[in-house]
Amino acid sequence: VQEFGAARQVANQATFTLTAATVPGTATVTASTGGYSGTATVIFTAGTPASVALSVSPASIASSGTAQVNATVADAKGNPVSGVTVNFSVPTNNSGGTLGTTSAITGTNGVASTSYTAGSISGSVTDTLQAAIATSGVAAGTAGVTVTNPVSTISLIASSPQLQSSASTAANGVTLTAV
Repeated sequence: VQEFGAARQVANQATFTLTAATVPGTATVTASTGGYSGTATVIFTAGTPASVALSVSPASIASSGTAQVNATVADAKGNPVSGVTVNFSVPTNNSGGTLGTTSAITGTNGVASTSYTAGSISGSVTDTLQAAIATSGVAAGTAGVTVTNPVSTISLIASSPQLQSSASTAANGVTLTAV
């Protein structure tokens, strides 16, 4: 919603103050008098970057798996800011993973994207990803991704290789252990 300030007239000229809303958009202003009219279009754009939010999907991946990484840049009112260069990094890289690209530019939705491929590990570790912009005073966005090495084989050990067909109680059965 746009607000019009006080109008004043000086020597056949009227002056208005048009105040922007908190969201980007377009306003058409029309003035008319004595059968004549004029129109002007004003485009309201997002302000300067004020925040960077980083998301990783999925937040948990298998060893050597890949996740989508999105950095969303917004102005002080939460509006997406386009055309901003975002630099991606992995400050805590326990798995030895790699980024698809280390720099991307935000689109009209304020999002810059890359991918992250985890390294090959045993066990489970957490890698920390970061997205930063060159504008001073804007905190970098961070997100963690858990990297796990899922079970790739199961061994089954039988306490006895044979079982009598008449064994109908647990005491006469075979114990199976999975490792």
